[in-house]
Amino acid sequence: MTRDQYLVLISWWEALLLSVALGMCCLCTESAWAESRCLPSAHRGDHATASENSIEAIRAAGDLPFVEIDIRVTADNELVLFHDRRVSTTNVRGGEHLAGRPVSSLSREELSDIRFPDGSRIPKLRAALREVQGRAVLFMLDIKSTSSRDFKRVMDEVHETGGETRVVVQCQTKSILDYMRTEYPKVAVLARAHAPLEVETLLQYSPEFVQIDHDWDVEGLGRLIHKKGARVVVKTLAPSTDQPTTWRKVCAAGADVVLTDRPRDLLFEGVP
Repeated sequence: MTRDQYLVLISWWEALLLSVALGMCCLCTESAWAESRCLPSAHRGDHATASENSIEAIRAAGDLPFVEIDIRVTADNELVLFHDRRVSTTNVRGGEHLAGRPVSSLSREELSDIRFPDGSRIPKLRAALREVQGRAVLFMLDIKSTSSRDFKRVMDEVHETGGETRVVVQCQTKSILDYMRTEYPKVAVLARAHAPLEVETLLQYSPEFVQIDHDWDVEGLGRLIHKKGARVVVKTLAPSTDQPTTWRKVCAAGADVVLTDRPRDLLFEGVP
């Protein structure tokens, strides 16, 4: 993809988001996607030069269409961006005394003493949401919990920052998917399929997105998902598969969004 083609794509994406913000539900229509290409979702932000889930990684991904972030709840019910369940000497700096402890057992104050590998602070969700205000970005929120109470905490902060039309909430279980559809019917959700046979059941909840794996029948499942008005997200995160050959294969098979650690490479590799 050339730079000019990239700018045209981003302009199209900004127009789509504006329509969503005005309540036109473009994510659910065929026409909104008629001219679209396979789009990247920046896994934990654009962390080519910054730590995963850091404000710097989110800022670097500010001109990309999707940014995926991980959310955990601290012992004092603060929402922070952190992927791993536990603190370790490999995922933070200065946290040796906290190594091995679950993030859920730590207070926000305790977490403030440690840094990501690049030296940046562990951010609050609220700061991340404010970072993308006014930008043509959809946050894919991977909430590391199966508790509806934690999802409510997240949605409260999303509401406080006016971000309901700027997020897609990932749902790992059918119970959470049902909760989100019941309590927040206007918020876009992503249903995560854990097996190919689960896709048809998940579509009964009318999700805006369904995530499947790259080595499944992307073409066949994609037709089923598109028929129900949803969009196909394909994960290609392993180093051996997060490559142009895999991107081209899944995009040609019908993927709409690719969850990748190399979002800019996907755009500029000429993937359709």
